[in-house]
Amino acid sequence: MDRTLEKAAKAIKIHSITRKPKRKKDNQSEKYKNFRKKKEYNDWIDDCYLLIGKAKFYKGENRVAEKAFEFILKEYPKSELIPEAKLGLARSLIDRGELIAGGEILDRLSDAPKISKDFILQISTLRANSAIQQKQYENAIDELGRSILLVDSKTKKARYYYLTAQLYQKLGNLDASSRALQKLIDLNASYEMTFNAKISRALSYTGNENG
Repeated sequence: MDRTLEKAAKAIKIHSITRKPKRKKDNQSEKYKNFRKKKEYNDWIDDCYLLIGKAKFYKGENRVAEKAFEFILKEYPKSELIPEAKLGLARSLIDRGELIAGGEILDRLSDAPKISKDFILQISTLRANSAIQQKQYENAIDELGRSILLVDSKTKKARYYYLTAQLYQKLGNLDASSRALQKLIDLNASYEMTFNAKISRALSYTGNENG
């Protein structure tokens, strides 16, 4: 993360272009006028700020990360990275317990047109995280169910099933927990995860052979 921060900061310092180009008097097109209104003429600088935000988040410096994401939203409102910056901001807010603020950003992102499957998956997992923090376990299970349908990785799918099983246990629904663990086992994602699921299922077994 420190190497990422060093490289991104260096790129901004050396390669940022904020000076407006010499005006072309014979060009009065709307496109040219919008071009001259730009605050930054290097299209990679917003990527650098996004990397800084992510690196700071993974270092646990949430508030600094949020400033980086907010800077992108303010200074580069037409950037293609706006959705990713909003997602990063929501993730950081939820991580430090600002669940309402983070949730509002996720709601607005969900309504955005043409968002990718992976983006929808990230929104769903963040909502599950937020619901768990608020002990809204049924809502978390619903979001994990959506995540399971969206994710392609067997390993991630198995993790979501395992977490779902744990949440059902918290709700006292051992049959549903057992079924979630069996779905994990059927995936055969990894030896360790399958083994742990079998142990957990045995410990929560209720005596109902159809459970």
